Amino acid sequence: MLAALKNACRKVAERHASWLTAPLGLQRLPVHSGERQASFLALVPRKGDSASESAMAALERDCVTELDRFRAPLDQRDVERREPLSLDERRNLLRWGYHHVLAGSVPFPHHPDGSPAS
Repeated sequence: MLAALKNACRKVAERHASWLTAPLGLQRLPVHSGERQASFLALVPRKGDSASESAMAALERDCVTELDRFRAPLDQRDVERREPLSLDERRNLLRWGYHHVLAGSVPFPHHPDGSPAS
């Protein structure tokens, strides 16, 4: 399994290698966890750099979709911990394991329960 994960990561990195040297900025993003306010740091494309923004979205999409088979399955506690969720957030959570992933850019049709359409 580890060898397969490394191979999948290598393929994604190779596909995006030319872009991985683009200038990025560091941004603090908020995390809402119950009553506790927290944040995390994220590498983001520079604002207004549409080529980097498009490349980052493509990298995100490929990481999420190509590596999804390696993540642990969700359990009911994961879902309950994230509530309340919008319909789109719930679909993302059930399909991809996280509710704020591929927001607004998922080109894949989904059933109402969040599973991919065949």
